[in-house]
Amino acid sequence: MGSCELLGGRLLQQVLKEIRDRFPDGIDAILLSAGLDTPILSEASDQDFAATCNNDNEFMTISLDKSAKAHPILRFRYALTVQADPTAQDAVFAANIFKRLESVSIEQHHVLRVTLDDLLENSSEVARLLCTCDPMELRNSLVIYEALREASERGVKHLVTGDAADEVFCGYSFYHGMTEEALSKY
Repeated sequence: MGSCELLGGRLLQQVLKEIRDRFPDGIDAILLSAGLDTPILSEASDQDFAATCNNDNEFMTISLDKSAKAHPILRFRYALTVQADPTAQDAVFAANIFKRLESVSIEQHHVLRVTLDDLLENSSEVARLLCTCDPMELRNSLVIYEALREASERGVKHLVTGDAADEVFCGYSFYHGMTEEALSKY
């Protein structure tokens, strides 16, 4: 295993343990999307890292085989997915993740089907809370706001979201057709 893989694995393991240790009562929910962040956290949360690492130089690779009964580092009562466009793939992608993780690290999955108008109704409040009118920030935050509103109605106290992996690793589909030159300017 290369040093980058080892470092990435250790970083992921440390993030999961930090979340677990910071919230000893548990994390109630995760905002599951078709992006990179929360699917990675969801898939990795069921890995029994400690049982497979014999020393500081070892790290278990993350397995997508969920037949082994690992003891999750994190468990989520809910996975919430916001879908504002019927053609968006978030709900389909999240449903596939949930199928693999149901009764492993996620108990229930709820797709919140909303319209763009529903999201935009909250734009003034979101801009006020974030103290920004940056269109990209507001675009992403409107979805998170809707998920947090729903989570609050369900009694969720702690919810995990993800941010930045798609930007750093070009995970969004609109990046896929960009040339290297266009990406370097982005």
